[in-house]
Amino acid sequence: MGMTDGRRGSLLVITLWVMTILTVFAVAIARYLSVEIRVTKYRVAREQARALAHGGVLIAMQRLSTDAAQEPYDWLEDDWALTASEPWRIMARAGASAADDDVPWVDIAIIDEERKLALNASGVTAAMLDQVAGGAPVGQAIIDYLDAADTAEDQPALPYYPKNAAVQAVEELREIPALQDLARTDPASFIAFLNQLSPYTPGPANVNTASTEVLVALKAGTVPSGIVQSFVELRGLGAANEPGGGDDCLLTDQPSSLADLAVCLGTDAPTVQNLVETLGSQSSVLTVTAEGVVPQPPVRYRVEAVVRRTGCGAGVTGPCIVAWRE
Repeated sequence: MGMTDGRRGSLLVITLWVMTILTVFAVAIARYLSVEIRVTKYRVAREQARALAHGGVLIAMQRLSTDAAQEPYDWLEDDWALTASEPWRIMARAGASAADDDVPWVDIAIIDEERKLALNASGVTAAMLDQVAGGAPVGQAIIDYLDAADTAEDQPALPYYPKNAAVQAVEELREIPALQDLARTDPASFIAFLNQLSPYTPGPANVNTASTEVLVALKAGTVPSGIVQSFVELRGLGAANEPGGGDDCLLTDQPSSLADLAVCLGTDAPTVQNLVETLGSQSSVLTVTAEGVVPQPPVRYRVEAVVRRTGCGAGVTGPCIVAWRE
């Protein structure tokens, strides 16, 4: 009788151990599956956000194509230009509004590359770069980095190896010691300076969209800075002080455009001619930023595409992508 009780007790202990082990395995498997489910949901959301961002680039390219067919000039009140300060949002579900915070969406913005200083253009000087940099003496270092090698630049004259060729992205300038010094001493000015440079366009800058810093740098010595400042302040505005009124201070394709600009700025025709000389009124290279957003689980995916409106080769007439970052 006692032996039977002992066997029963042993079986009970063994059974409890087996149940404990099985419970541990069950909990481990449940936790593993829970993690896998969360990871899978994240991956699905990431792919959805990625698809939204890619689709946003295509939508922006379509908008740029439509705008190019409507007007032969570009300015800061164009539909595409308004998105630079306030991106437009496209919801992923028909009928949804921006107030629906549980619906995926894509934010799209377009920035004109030809409002910047064309970094690889042959006419860019050290003085122009210094002006855009707010007076920081970085221009000559950038020119030495970009232009063809000469005896004055050979090692060990420079404390680094210059590229002696066009740059493909402004981030390359971070290799220049003078720019590194600026980034260390004044990070905000350094970022602002890089945002005023474009390696994607050979120029000319678009006088209707170019920033104040770029216009002042390009017209230094030929147009008084006060005229440039007045033009920037009045650009897109006319006598009624409203955009799109038909009397806007813009360079357009109209024969009377220069005369209208002179009246608008209260200056003479030669000054206006100097202002617009070597500059254009169209923007052919633009950067599209599209960010796909999935609320649950919270995922964001950002894409930047540099788009050329005039095609990238023989037989390509519509917008095409010349640079891509994601």
